[in-house]
Amino acid sequence: MPTLAKHEAIEKLIQAVRGMGPDDLVDFYHEVFPERPKAELDPQNGGAAVRQEILDYLGRGVEVEEILDFWNAVFPVSWNVTYDDETDEIQYLIEPEAIRQAD
Repeated sequence: MPTLAKHEAIEKLIQAVRGMGPDDLVDFYHEVFPERPKAELDPQNGGAAVRQEILDYLGRGVEVEEILDFWNAVFPVSWNVTYDDETDEIQYLIEPEAIRQAD
C-alpha cells in the first residue's frame, strides 16, 4: 500500500493538474470550485488561467479531507484512500491491471 506525507500528496496532485488535458481540467476545476462552475476553457489561453487558479489553490495548502476527495478525482485507479493520523500519512491502494482490463 503506497503511503505519502501530506506535502507529497499535494505535490502529486499539482503534477497531475499540470499534465491534465482540457476536459479533465474543467472536470477537476468543478471538483475544486463547485460553487463557480465553468462551462468551458478560454480557447485563447488553452485553460492556462483555470490551471493556474487550481495550482494556486493547491499550492496554498489544503486540508487532508480535500486531498482525499481530490485524490479520487485525479487518480481514479486508486481506491481506499485514507489518512492515518498516527503516522500523518495518506495511504491508498491501486487497482490491479487485471481488474481494470476486465471492466
